[in-house]
Amino acid sequence: MLKHTSMNRNEVFMHCDKNKLAKEFAAMYSDNEEQAAAVKEVDRAFARMETVTPKAVNPDEQSIIVVCKGFGDEGDDTVCIEVGDLRNWKEKHTKKSEPISDEMLTFMSTDEIENAVMNQDLPTKYAFELSAWDEILSWKLAPSSIYIYGLEFCLSRVLWEMTFFGVDESGVELEKEKLDTRFEEAQRFFDENKEPQIGFSIEDIAKKLLGDDYTEDWYPEEEQERDRRNMVISSYIASTTAALFWWVDG
Repeated sequence: MLKHTSMNRNEVFMHCDKNKLAKEFAAMYSDNEEQAAAVKEVDRAFARMETVTPKAVNPDEQSIIVVCKGFGDEGDDTVCIEVGDLRNWKEKHTKKSEPISDEMLTFMSTDEIENAVMNQDLPTKYAFELSAWDEILSWKLAPSSIYIYGLEFCLSRVLWEMTFFGVDESGVELEKEKLDTRFEEAQRFFDENKEPQIGFSIEDIAKKLLGDDYTEDWYPEEEQERDRRNMVISSYIASTTAALFWWVDG
């Protein structure tokens, strides 16, 4: 299985079990229609990949894609890290730090766990759904991710990011244009008002969505606190898991 780790993403896609990859990719959708459409999207993605030439990169500057599961094995984190960032991080951290145990987390307050998350010193992670395919396909997949989760599972998560705005390049370009427009509007608002533009609060969104059913206790405080705690625990576990991956790779 680890023979794939010396290949770039394009080579690995072309050598994987495509049917197994399609099954993993379709499983990320909830209903049968979406799953059937996902299988067709895999075919379209492979057809496009055959027309893409990966960028030539210096091995010392090659990026790595890390896939790791999140809290409770629900969801996952698929990110890119630069080899240089990883190398610098390892030089600063000559000794592995022991993560907080699950048992200890149960005795810590939510604020204490959140502080632990904020104080973590980790390599910079990059999302890549807006990256060009010739760039993504030149990157390598973390060997530890392949070893733990399997090649096709990892590739299905990479493909999810690659096709987040559709298989065609026009989908990414359209989304970039939207982001540029929003940035220009926000910059114009700041220039005119000398303060950042404030978006909608969660209360404003709830009022709009719930309409006449909206009440002030629509999201009870105990539920908010429970969700906040789950979120910070998930963030801590995902970060520490990724850190262990990075010690193995690079």
